[in-house]
This record gives sequence, C-alpha cells and structure tokens, in this order.
Amino acid sequence: MVDRAECVFQQMIRDGVKPDIETYNCLIHVYCSIKQLEKVFQMCKEMSTHGLEPNVVTYNSLLNYLCKNGKCTNARKIFREMLIKGVSPDVVSYNTMLDGLFQTRRFSEAKEFYDNMMKTGKQWPISTCNIILDGLCKNNCVDDAFKMFQSLRSTDLQLNIISFNTMIGALLKCGRKEDAMDLFDAISAHGLVPDVVTYCLMAENLQEFNSLFSAMEKSGCSPNSHMLNTLVRDLLHRGDISRAGIYLSKIDEKNFSLEASTTSLLISLSTREEYQQHVKSLPEKYRFLTESNK
Repeated sequence: MVDRAECVFQQMIRDGVKPDIETYNCLIHVYCSIKQLEKVFQMCKEMSTHGLEPNVVTYNSLLNYLCKNGKCTNARKIFREMLIKGVSPDVVSYNTMLDGLFQTRRFSEAKEFYDNMMKTGKQWPISTCNIILDGLCKNNCVDDAFKMFQSLRSTDLQLNIISFNTMIGALLKCGRKEDAMDLFDAISAHGLVPDVVTYCLMAENLQEFNSLFSAMEKSGCSPNSHMLNTLVRDLLHRGDISRAGIYLSKIDEKNFSLEASTTSLLISLSTREEYQQHVKSLPEKYRFLTESNK
C-alpha cells in the first residue's frame, strides 16, 4: 500500500510533523524493494535538507537493492562511503556484500572482502560463516570450505543445520561420500537434528532410502514433495519399479503432486518393453498413467 504510505508522509509534512531518520528509512526500504530508484534518491536528498544523515539501516537498504540486482561495483562504492562517513557496517551490511559478491561470481573480490573482515578481529555470527561456506562451495573451492568448516567445529561458535547441509551437499556433489557421511553422523554430536533438506541431500546420493526414512520418522521430520519426487525418479532411473511404487504411495498419502519430470519418466516407462511387466506393481492410478501412453 505504497500510495497510502506516501499520503501519510505528505500529511505529516502538512501537519508540521518533522520526519525522522526512521521515517525516511521506511520509505527508502520500500522504494528499494519496488525498484523506484528516483524516489530513493529523492528521499536521500530530502533527508539532507532536514539535517539528517543516512545511518546503517539506510545504507543496508541500498546495499541490498544493489547486490540483489547485480550492481556489486556500486554496492562497494556505497560501502566505502559508509566507512568514510563514519557509519559502522553491521552484520547485515557484511552479509549483504558477501552474498552479493559470491552470487555474481566475483570470487576474488569476495575473498578480499572476507579477508578484510577477518582482520577486524570480530567474532562473526554463524549466518556470516554460512554465506562464506556456501560461496566457497559454489565457486568450486570445496577443500577451502571444508577446512573452514572443520576449524569452525573446534571453536565456541554454534554451527547450525544450514552449515552442515551446505557442506554435505557440496561434498556429495564432488563425490566425497565418505566425508559427507561423517558429517551426517556428526550432526547429533553438535546438538542438532537433520531437517528435510539434509535427508533429501542424502537420499539423492545414497541408496539406503529405507533407513533414511526410518531415521526421519524417529526424528519427527516429515519428507516434503520434492524429496519424494526425487526418490521416485531415482528409483525409476535404476529400474527399481516396485520400490518406486512405495514412494508413489507416500506421495498420495500426503496429498502431494507429481512433478512434471516424475510424470514424464513414468510415461516413458510404457515405451520400454523390459519394464512393462513391472509397471503392474505400481499403485493403480499410476498404472493407468503409463498404460494410457501405449
């Protein structure tokens, strides 16, 4: 309801109520979110005429807009401006810059930024560490990420399940299943519980689906639609039609829908003679789906 918010702002002015920095920050945040940069600059100019200077919240809104829209060069200029004007960046500022640089694959700049952060001697929260781990993994620096992860395990910083999921996913992707399994087994030692993302990562890369599901049930974690569809596709690709049928039944039990790629794979089975007999082991509704393509 931006139009109404603007009306309230104008009414404030008419009534002689002087806007403060929080007022301008609200409007700047909204204008950044709807990409109305002209109005952002207008608000910044108005602030100055009222003797108000941007604070860390103001700058964070600008950094967030620039980084999310791939304008990291401009974001770095804004960040430097903060420092020159004596505005201390907070965790949000650093996280926004790191994430933006990694997402735009400006790895060397991200690493330089990270190195400068470490020189401050601050204790960075796990949210910042997770951004760095994810950025390293996505830029094919899994070894560096793993070293960092292992060093974090020896500190007082409390890792969270996102930290483990990031590393487990990266290790599995590069074929390091033993390391991934070691981390999966270590989750409970850190006082954490695997979530559906953890189980989905493990299920996509390992064959022990049944034991994973048993572990999920014991921990009270319920599989989501994507996980079940992934398992069905994996089993179908392996030609394990009967086990795929078990997970198709679970999809029905939870009132989930088949993803398009799962449906396509089921239909394609009807054209492969070696699987036509096995299709009969599928739940009835899915037998109809495959038989209709004959």
